[in-house]
Amino acid sequence: MIRATALLLLLCSASFSSEEAETLAVLARTAPPEFAADALLLLAEDESLGAGARVEWAVEAFRTAVRARDSASWIRYPGRMADSVNGLRGNAARLGLDALTLRGRAVRVLLKLDKRHAYELFAEYGLPDTPAVPCRSEMVPDPAAYFETVREVIGSVRTDADRDLLGGKDRVALLTEALRLARHPMAVAAAIELLTGLALSPEEVAAVAPVLGASLAAALGGDRSFTAAQSRTARVERVAVLLKEAEIDATPLVAAYRTYLVRHFGGDRCAEATEQATRAEAEKFDQMVTRLGLAGRVAPIDEEESRPRRLLDAAEDEMMWDSPHDRRVLRSLRQLRFNANDEPYTASEKASLEWLRWADEVVLEVEEWQPEGSALRQMFLKWSAYSSLIDVLPEGAEHQRAVSLLIAFLVSSYEEEHHVEWYELVTNTAVRSRDLPAQQRELIWNAFAHSGNPALALRAAIERWRYR
Repeated sequence: MIRATALLLLLCSASFSSEEAETLAVLARTAPPEFAADALLLLAEDESLGAGARVEWAVEAFRTAVRARDSASWIRYPGRMADSVNGLRGNAARLGLDALTLRGRAVRVLLKLDKRHAYELFAEYGLPDTPAVPCRSEMVPDPAAYFETVREVIGSVRTDADRDLLGGKDRVALLTEALRLARHPMAVAAAIELLTGLALSPEEVAAVAPVLGASLAAALGGDRSFTAAQSRTARVERVAVLLKEAEIDATPLVAAYRTYLVRHFGGDRCAEATEQATRAEAEKFDQMVTRLGLAGRVAPIDEEESRPRRLLDAAEDEMMWDSPHDRRVLRSLRQLRFNANDEPYTASEKASLEWLRWADEVVLEVEEWQPEGSALRQMFLKWSAYSSLIDVLPEGAEHQRAVSLLIAFLVSSYEEEHHVEWYELVTNTAVRSRDLPAQQRELIWNAFAHSGNPALALRAAIERWRYR
């Protein structure tokens, strides 16, 4: 811990050199692997630094990221409430701290610096197994980062020398490899987006459409993922249009899409997938067949085929601030911020003895408050309350006390199981600090640096690096 703090102090100067960048890299290596890889990639992406060091950092990040907690990213089932535990999970996933996203980011950095290294790492970069999730889950795995990286690699192949570095693979070979890995609804959706985002020649469309059809016909991944992917998977119509424009029969591809839909429509579905909603999706397919001029060649989906075998659980979540005690704390925090006219207290009002006494009472209330529910819910609510105090308390001893309480809480609440969600709260604190006056911002960064937690110290160093 002492070493991490000492390293951070070397990063507190107004300007940064390559030596100080390496100091940040050393500090990164003391943190959990996904945080370390993210920081190393921050350095690798910095065009002000030397190309050789950037290559080394990108390669190290690629190797480090394989130890991340999550093999791929997760997205939340659409249309759900934001202020909840799953809302926190969704926000954490958007940090891009999963292995697939981080490793793809490393490959993309190297494509600009050293194609040989980029292609070597890309050969090791694959699509992890994408598990089916139960209906009670609002979170579904999202392998889109892999197909985004494939797109970048394909775009980088411009010369025979590039193809030689890839073992002679052309665009069709790269696309075929990627499409063959798409055996899950979310992967199929990302593969379709990959194809429709490229300017493919008629010959390329003809070569890859059968591979996409085979993936559609075989894909299976549970109803939650199927439903989350459906709006994107329906873009297969664009591939069928490309086939028609190239005067190639689109019937096999559309028939494979029909097989994909019927398999999921008629299987076990989640409680939200009512018979009426499923029938509406089937009718959308029938309309697509008509638009493509394939009526009579691809059969419509009848009512029996679109009837779920059975309905399973509904999605579950845990809401924030929904218990009476939690709402009392929230009400106290709001009353500390707004007066009886629902207007923010002025600086002079906050200097009054009455307001300062009230502030002391609220701080004590927050300290003694023990939220109910899961560990993630408790962690978010306490963080939210301490963050609110930092926002509302004036500069001085009161504000310093709130910062100390928040840092102590973050240090004590770190858990390996939830460390990515924890880091979302750390990142949120750091981002919010950027809008504070310089003295208050420095107070938070210094508290991070001297917390004794490597991840907090790293986050302080990252903030200083961004604002150098």
